Amino acid sequence: MKKRILYAEANYAAMVRKNGYFVDKTEYIDKLERVNNPVFLRPRRFGKSLWCTLLEHYYSIRFKDRFDELFSHTWIGKNPTALHNTLLVLHLDFSTVETGEMAVMEASFNHRVNLELDNLVYQTASGTWGLRYSMWIELGTEDGDETSHPRSSHPIIQLLKLFFRLSQQHSIFDK
Repeated sequence: MKKRILYAEANYAAMVRKNGYFVDKTEYIDKLERVNNPVFLRPRRFGKSLWCTLLEHYYSIRFKDRFDELFSHTWIGKNPTALHNTLLVLHLDFSTVETGEMAVMEASFNHRVNLELDNLVYQTASGTWGLRYSMWIELGTEDGDETSHPRSSHPIIQLLKLFFRLSQQHSIFDK
């Protein structure tokens, strides 16, 4: 089947599923793992979002069952690193955060992050550890609402709580 050029496709899994033309730069994943604090600075339309979704599919434990489907045709699929499909990856897309007044922006930011955390906890936990409930972490509170979530001691939830306690200490919304 002939490869197609998929203009503006920024999702790696969709690119593979639609048989899109893809320049394999996955050998850089191995090199990237040896870099401390990488930053991706490229001009518009240079594939930053595609690269980030490729990394998400490569590292996330949620896509472990799809590794061969997504990467068998790539350099990294033939030479995987020890970290492939072993991490919890939190995908954050801030392009939908409302801007303007600080209170509106903060509420929109909190809502977006909570939705993605809910998605991460539900998909990862239910798929890997059999935990079948949805967790909502309220940003701006110290511990979240313990009473409404009887399994709040689950390791994933504890990890997410720790992450948000640390992130709140360095908030971009300092007043």
